[in-house]
Amino acid sequence: MRERWMRKVRAGTWRALARSGCMVLVLLGGTQDAEAGIRAERTRLIFDGGARERDLRLVNTNDYPILVQTWIDNGEGSNQPDTVVSPMLVLPAVLRMAPHEVKSVRVLYTDEPLPQDRESVFWLNLYEIALLPESRADKNEARVRLAINTQMKIFYRPPGLGEPPAQPGQSLSFSLRRQEGAWVLVCRNEGDRFASFASLALQRDGRVTPVSNQPDMMTPPRSERIYPLVLPLPETGAGGSVEYRLIDDLGNAQRGESPISPSRPVDAVGAAPRRGSDQ
Repeated sequence: MRERWMRKVRAGTWRALARSGCMVLVLLGGTQDAEAGIRAERTRLIFDGGARERDLRLVNTNDYPILVQTWIDNGEGSNQPDTVVSPMLVLPAVLRMAPHEVKSVRVLYTDEPLPQDRESVFWLNLYEIALLPESRADKNEARVRLAINTQMKIFYRPPGLGEPPAQPGQSLSFSLRRQEGAWVLVCRNEGDRFASFASLALQRDGRVTPVSNQPDMMTPPRSERIYPLVLPLPETGAGGSVEYRLIDDLGNAQRGESPISPSRPVDAVGAAPRRGSDQ
């Protein structure tokens, strides 16, 4: 899962709070100490075999109450929830959680058409708003001091997709490609599931060069994705391998290694889509 700071409360949350008669004050501090207090029972939600709904338990690990706004999108995280169009729906849209309380949300598939020959991915947003203690001057007043958005992946696997490969990374191949005057690592995924990486690094000529950090590290099914390297590569040298850690359905990282395929010397125009529509 990943966390994002938000600089304002979303419109839907403002309206929900207004209906409840609460006053809201957003106080944002430095992001280096920010950590979401809401925790989900798993790191990803899997709709397998054409399932129509799944429940997800949440716990508020904070010592103070919070409001949580929920919605599902394609990973943007910055769109207004009221404007998002998605084949997935999460209920309730807004919930209040007492300190250390456990509650469940329900994710529903609306039966809108999705690809039947490959996995699809969406993102569940858990927008957490921490409430300050009630003001002594006005017992009906509640204030907000912090807002953090936590995102987790939802994978939809249609019926008849088949079993995953026996070996992690079996459907993956890697190559180096020139792009805008520099070498980049290209991952080709011939499988029907997303490849979610916890890490990727090129091992070549006795040197390990990791890829640049990105908001998510997924290669879509039957597609490719370009991963820039953190350091430039020398023009000489050949071969090498890629060391990676693939995240499985339980959120565990499985180590793997694959050889580098022959490089493409011609500069590529553009990059693979960030999401296949989609970590």
